[in-house]
Amino acid sequence: MGDLRKFYCLASGPVFVGRTLAPMGGSDMMEPAALGKCVIFGPHSFNFRQTVEALLEGGGALEVKDERQLFDTIRRCLNEPDYARRIADKGREVIRRNQGATVRTVEAIEALLTKR
Repeated sequence: MGDLRKFYCLASGPVFVGRTLAPMGGSDMMEPAALGKCVIFGPHSFNFRQTVEALLEGGGALEVKDERQLFDTIRRCLNEPDYARRIADKGREVIRRNQGATVRTVEAIEALLTKR
């Protein structure tokens, strides 16, 4: 188990995914979302764009534009635990729904190839 995963497991509140407020590309937010954490990240998450898009479309993560908005978002999540729980539950559901996507894609390609 990696160090970040250990910290995510220990987190009792929202989780901020690092390297996303500066143009560094971010860390993977799939792991904290799968663990049922309320995921918050900044605008620089280009290394994980598909995951970000899926989580945002599913209402399973919160994107902030800067440090001030991060502070306000964390405060809201701590003051409104039901709000944070809804985000976390949606994030976990997005990840669960997308599990096995690679296997399904390969199976679809194989089916197309065998029809030839």
